Amino acid sequence: MRVRVDGKQFAKGTDRFAFRGVTYGTFAPRAVDGARFPDTDQVKRDLSLMADNGFTVVRTYTPPPEDLLELAGEFDLAVMAGIFWPDWRYLVGSSRADVRRTGREAREVVRTEAARLAGREQVLALSLGNEVPADVQRWYGTVRLAGLTDEHVDVVRAEDDTALVTYANFPTAEYLPLPGMDFLTFNVFLEREQELRRYLTRLHHLAGDRPLVLGEVGLHVDRADGEQRQAKLTDAQLGVAMDRGVAGTCVFSWTDEWQVGEVPVTDWRFGLTTLDRTPRPALEVCRQWNSRTVRDLPFAWPAMTVVVCAYNARDTVEECLVHTRALDYPGLEVLVVDDGSTDDTADLAERVCSGDPRMRVIRAAHQGLSGARNTGWQEASGDLVVYLDSDAFPTPEWPYYLALGLDGPEVGGVGGPNLPPPGGSLAAEKVARAPGGPVHVLLSEDRAEHVPGANMAFWRDVLAEVGGFDIVYTAAGDDVDLCWKVLDRGWEIGFHPAALVWHHRRDSVKAYLKQQRGYGRSESLVAKRHPDR
Repeated sequence: MRVRVDGKQFAKGTDRFAFRGVTYGTFAPRAVDGARFPDTDQVKRDLSLMADNGFTVVRTYTPPPEDLLELAGEFDLAVMAGIFWPDWRYLVGSSRADVRRTGREAREVVRTEAARLAGREQVLALSLGNEVPADVQRWYGTVRLAGLTDEHVDVVRAEDDTALVTYANFPTAEYLPLPGMDFLTFNVFLEREQELRRYLTRLHHLAGDRPLVLGEVGLHVDRADGEQRQAKLTDAQLGVAMDRGVAGTCVFSWTDEWQVGEVPVTDWRFGLTTLDRTPRPALEVCRQWNSRTVRDLPFAWPAMTVVVCAYNARDTVEECLVHTRALDYPGLEVLVVDDGSTDDTADLAERVCSGDPRMRVIRAAHQGLSGARNTGWQEASGDLVVYLDSDAFPTPEWPYYLALGLDGPEVGGVGGPNLPPPGGSLAAEKVARAPGGPVHVLLSEDRAEHVPGANMAFWRDVLAEVGGFDIVYTAAGDDVDLCWKVLDRGWEIGFHPAALVWHHRRDSVKAYLKQQRGYGRSESLVAKRHPDR
């Protein structure tokens, strides 16, 4: 069973895949086959120690040989396989014929390795390059380079249409467009926590609806206190990465043994182990983080009430509540407000909630969406009131990342992205690409002007302060109106790009047009109530 992309994270089968990586190589070519890796016995010792320390992913910079793949399977490690071709970056100023020749050789290398690795369960992804220098990108042109990379993606897809593909970029070349990649990989070496935090939030927006992976983090041991400093920084980097919802992190590197081209690197010591594989303190730091999830972060998780307002939602409410019931957030309450449904929505909700003391159903008279949402926060026991639409369902980490988005005393509410779930109908996919969908509007990378009601949370005291939702909005617009009232009171609205919910779009053009007409009427009401916006 292969690892797959699941929204902003990874999954294997029905379970979340914890991407806990370390880089391996490059090494001097070995005599037996020319692969740039140690001999088989050393590879076995290295991978065994990686597994013992909780790593789940090995990132290589050159194609992994067969013995490494077999040993990765033995130790239950996934390989993020680097595909290295005759590197055209050294052809700056060369003739067009030289560049074309290198391009042909590159395609052949990609094709050969993609075919060899096709279908291998040990292979998490193919990485089609690493840090093409910014000056070369400017010389060659980002459009041409992006085209070359997309061509390599097509070559991989032709050999293995289920393979995940990425490219390892770096901050000074973030302008390189990489739309064909299954997930975004960036090598980031920032030592200040706040700078790293801000930059990872930015990278999430570059990744869009794809996972974000840190291809390299770490620190060079360059002075007497270097090992302790390396351990301290690694601890901070891994903590910030988890806080920001990064899907996977590769610590650079496994060992000080390192060779670039034909030259051993002796003046950089990034290894979690020394040349003779003696562990450094940073390895123990990694072992501890490798066993943690976002729930284990040192954060005071606020008591949370998830409010699901439902009206004639029999087609979706069960899916919504099954996933919500599966959440393991501490201090969670779930309120289902049935807004006078004329179908069996309330009965379905009662059936799912039965036996879980955290969940209850409120059967209310029909009052419209705003009224139902008011009932929700007025009945909530949690300090944080979270709204989830009945045609949406959460990812496992969702409530944690919403809470982490409340990152200051000035933040009165928070939201996150909502995406259509995979596997929808053709009509739903078309509607998802049409304008007018429920999307957030940001003021900065972690502050919002408004967040959609399908995925938003506010402190209960803030809701009381602004008078809750205006009941004039019966179907839409109440979320925008509420956000603007909150902002007008001097609060800020946070945004966490990893606080993802799956949100079904309308499944027919007729339903979409009806929705848009309702949005239009609601927007006119919002405009009248907020003429200054």
